[in-house]
Amino acid sequence: RFSIEITMPVAERLIANGRLLKDDVAGLERTMSYRPDKPLPTYLMAFAQGDFFSATRMHGSLPVSVWARRGVQVEWDAILNETVREIALFEKLLTPYPYEKYVIVLVPEFGGGMEHASITFNEETRSSQPLRGDFGLMAHELGHHWFGDLVTVTHWDDLWVKEGMATLLSAEAMRTFEDEKQTGLMMGDFFNIKNGDAIRDPALSPGEKYTSGPYGRAAWFYTQIRSMIGEKAFWGALRTLLIENQYGS
Repeated sequence: RFSIEITMPVAERLIANGRLLKDDVAGLERTMSYRPDKPLPTYLMAFAQGDFFSATRMHGSLPVSVWARRGVQVEWDAILNETVREIALFEKLLTPYPYEKYVIVLVPEFGGGMEHASITFNEETRSSQPLRGDFGLMAHELGHHWFGDLVTVTHWDDLWVKEGMATLLSAEAMRTFEDEKQTGLMMGDFFNIKNGDAIRDPALSPGEKYTSGPYGRAAWFYTQIRSMIGEKAFWGALRTLLIENQYGS
């Protein structure tokens, strides 16, 4: 459990994990603080501070926001509409979204995305004017809020558990574009797999483990199980896993 409080120039704003506790202005300074309601793995702690502009859309009682540097051209409606759609989809497949808010922060000089709980960092140049592939990136990081954040892994060798599932969930979110007739495709051709990359490789250091193995190959492994046991049993097992291990590993 943790909280964060930062004092900054009055024109700037702070975004961080958790619920906003304070936003006080005194003269030329502004003090803001946040605290998550639930315990988090330390590697998911994050904050961003700067001259941000934001837009918010409600998904029921859940505020869904996008933050970007003031002046950056952003397709606010496209990002918010797709994010709300993906949250609703994952809630239907899994469990209710587990945190106080969901925020996408578009940051410069940053590659890809990172799923800090309740606050995802996405690459500014890639996600501010999203294409279909960018929607897939958004879905991958959102999927981690169940697999990786709500239930995290015990050891780096277990990386495939969360990365493979986020990869599968991303493909499932793209079904609306790729399987428009709802034929039940397994979406296996979405998974990039390099020959020789293992799902789990204890010989690699943590930083070296991020190959196609824990991503595409693990998603393919999950998909094989899914095809064998069927939709009801597959998603039901995942819901049980999340409920029994929530806010733990």
